[in-house]
Amino acid sequence: MLSCSSHTQLPFAPPVLLTLLLVSIVLSLGSCAGMRTPEGGPLDTTPPEIISVYPVPNTTNYSDKKIVLEFSEYVDRRSVEESIFISPTIGEMEFDWSGTEVEISFQNPLRKNTTYVVSIGTDVVDVNGRNRMAQSFPLAFSTGAQIDRASIHGNVSDPKPSGIMIFGYCLEGVNPDTLDPKKQKPDFLTQTGANGNYVLPHLAFGSYRIMAVRDETRNLLYDPETDAYAMAAGEITLSAIDSMKSHVDFLLATEDTTSPRLVSATPRDMKHILLAFSKPLDSLSIENGAFVVADTNRQVTIPVVSFFSDAGTRTSITLITQAQQKDSLYRVFATGVKDQHGHSLNPLASSKIFTGSGLPDTLPARCIESSVRDSGSVVVPAEPLIFAFNDALDTNSVLHAVHLTSIDSTAIPFSLQWDDPARFRIVPSTPLRPATRYLLTLSVGLLRDLSGNHYRDSSRVFKFQTFDPESFGSLQGTVTDDDATGPDRYVVVARNITGGNKEATLTMRRNKSFTLRPLTEGQYTVRAFQDVKQDGKYFAGRPYPFEKAARFTPFSDTVKIRARWPVEGLNLRLK
Repeated sequence: MLSCSSHTQLPFAPPVLLTLLLVSIVLSLGSCAGMRTPEGGPLDTTPPEIISVYPVPNTTNYSDKKIVLEFSEYVDRRSVEESIFISPTIGEMEFDWSGTEVEISFQNPLRKNTTYVVSIGTDVVDVNGRNRMAQSFPLAFSTGAQIDRASIHGNVSDPKPSGIMIFGYCLEGVNPDTLDPKKQKPDFLTQTGANGNYVLPHLAFGSYRIMAVRDETRNLLYDPETDAYAMAAGEITLSAIDSMKSHVDFLLATEDTTSPRLVSATPRDMKHILLAFSKPLDSLSIENGAFVVADTNRQVTIPVVSFFSDAGTRTSITLITQAQQKDSLYRVFATGVKDQHGHSLNPLASSKIFTGSGLPDTLPARCIESSVRDSGSVVVPAEPLIFAFNDALDTNSVLHAVHLTSIDSTAIPFSLQWDDPARFRIVPSTPLRPATRYLLTLSVGLLRDLSGNHYRDSSRVFKFQTFDPESFGSLQGTVTDDDATGPDRYVVVARNITGGNKEATLTMRRNKSFTLRPLTEGQYTVRAFQDVKQDGKYFAGRPYPFEKAARFTPFSDTVKIRARWPVEGLNLRLK
């Protein structure tokens, strides 16, 4: 038996072996002391939380020069340091870490009688599972005797709603017309949580301009065409009798500030010139006379007979002219052309020089797009049938080439509507019957382009069926708006978030009911907005010069659409 004073003697060992033994022990102890992520076990899915702070929330008469945060687990230190925002700004900050705790110190003196808000954003992630904080964390304290209590609440509707910055600009004592978010950082800010909700707390009474920004570079400035954004639907005033504004909601968009440019002009043959543009164009903005082709050698113009846009990207226009002279030098001029955001063509990039082609126009027009396929297509009875070609067509030839019949060969009367000379719609005189098979015959041999080219006598038969209402669902409700000052035009949008994010839209009047059909089965988000530009598109406002966003409202929950089961009573109220 050994006593407390006994010594255990090691057997004799040579010096070299003893040295190796000591090195092994030291390495073993070092590996035990190192921090490692545990291996195995259940996957960490718990988001980190802040479990203690200094100063205590809502502290008044604060005079210290530090802030202390303790997290519930080890967090990525860089993600924390990049996610801490203090309003008003306090200048440079220093971070001193100890385990799960960080001390933030600052050198500049704090303003007197001012409420400060420390916002820890949702970009903070833990070490083990890279889980983000579920909600931003605000910490307020005041260097004066009281804490500002006003606040702004809302939501950002977006497929990826987490981590979007909410910028708040105080308008007191400043000229609002000079406020440029591209150059001026916000006075107050926070981040959205996992569901897109946000709170701007502890604001003083006064007027504010609020915007949502997906701040890609984290520079706390708005970068056009890089950052998605949305303005609020007006300036916000907080007062003693109205200290909390809720439903300040946003729907993100990307601002387009670049004018389109004419990139190239390429002759396909002696009668066709392909114009390529830098951006998709608004085809409705292009009128007759928009294009002029001049022979620079003979100083004459050649007439433009027709033109049409491409059926896909809308970034090109094909001109059909009278015959060019081979190897002659031409310049094409474009005027009055706008992109889909309303920007006019850059005047410094509105013309191009090309060399005339002597290649004759001998190729017949080819169908490149149709809303019905050769077989198995299902179409909506009230929708037109669309066909697009790679060349302008003789409209009279199309009248004789298209035949629409039911499966028992009964002729279905219809009319043709032309989007442009290469794209037309077949519109039945009365809606087609649901759950019924039809035949559309296109006599390709009868189709002529403007040069008279055509294929040999042949026909294409498209077999299709109109949809069965029993296989689809519908959505019924109302859009109400007590504010009658804006345009009486609203758009309802239902997006199938479990079916490829396909959208169904409907334009309607104020305080009227609507029915959206047919809708495939799935979970839908639903929203309505005031169509202030009357173009069917949501207007997210303009940061500078400032324009307020269109008013809109999202439905508070997703809607499940099932076949044969109409969803009724959905009330969308614009606030």
